[in-house]
Amino acid sequence: MSKRITIFFMTLLFCICFSIFRLYTLSQGEYLQTAALQNGIYKLNVASARGIIYDCKKRPLVNLQKNTMMSVFPNDSTPKTLSQIMSSGEMNEIIPLLQTRKPFCLKVNSEQNRIISEDVQYFKVPKRYSDFQLASHILGYLDSSGNGICGIEKAFNDYLNSSKGKIELKYKINALGEILDGKQLKVEDTLYKQSQGVVLTIDKDLQKISEEVAEKYLKKGAIIITQVPNCEIRAFVSTPQFDPNNVSASLNNEDSPLLNRGLSSYNLGSIFKLVTIAAAMETSTNLDTEFDCTGSINVNDGTYHCFNGKSHGRERMQS
Repeated sequence: MSKRITIFFMTLLFCICFSIFRLYTLSQGEYLQTAALQNGIYKLNVASARGIIYDCKKRPLVNLQKNTMMSVFPNDSTPKTLSQIMSSGEMNEIIPLLQTRKPFCLKVNSEQNRIISEDVQYFKVPKRYSDFQLASHILGYLDSSGNGICGIEKAFNDYLNSSKGKIELKYKINALGEILDGKQLKVEDTLYKQSQGVVLTIDKDLQKISEEVAEKYLKKGAIIITQVPNCEIRAFVSTPQFDPNNVSASLNNEDSPLLNRGLSSYNLGSIFKLVTIAAAMETSTNLDTEFDCTGSINVNDGTYHCFNGKSHGRERMQS
């Protein structure tokens, strides 16, 4: 019996000692220190910008224009301060944000009179697409989460996101989650990372000229300019075009601006007869040769019909 008691006591003592040792190592560990530091910080994302898409001469096609963002650190004097540059209607919209007592961001007109305050900061941030964006059908557009939906934005989505930069504000908070004095603000700016990106064969100058021509002479159609001998695409236009800043406006448009007419399939019809005749002449086919049109033909297990499936009977290429 005494031997069992001794073993039990030693086991219990070992467990207690081990628990004390683990508690000590955890309390001194870098992980908890880092976690505690993170828990004492409130982060506010002002803006983010992913990798740039360039033309063949490494000139940016996106992120050319700037938006002005204003960060606000709410306190008792903030409403009076903001009322100097905002209308009563705009003030009513942000009252719920002010009541949270948490920092927030607003997009502002760059021409507005700026206020000077310790609790208000201004930042110039990239606007992904310009007001008159070139090569919209090639570039594509982004969804609300910043991922590519089509075009180059989708094809290189992961790579462009890996080159993302941001402006982030960090405020210190107390144990109750309350923001401390705005003077504790720390700004983290990594927008320089957006300079990495994708280089296209598109030439910005030719693209601009092609879009101007398409706007003037085409209602619906496409213009594609390639450079021989490598067939590098220097300009690619599909018209009508769409605004990547307001894609929803094109969804119900009867002219289907979102359709990429430079890549979509198109029924050639009688125009392609010229190609067929040219191929026949190159192979020395007699133009007087007759054939029987039954209204359809089977090619590689696929059946192709004449217009309305109509049979034309005996035909010659010259007729």
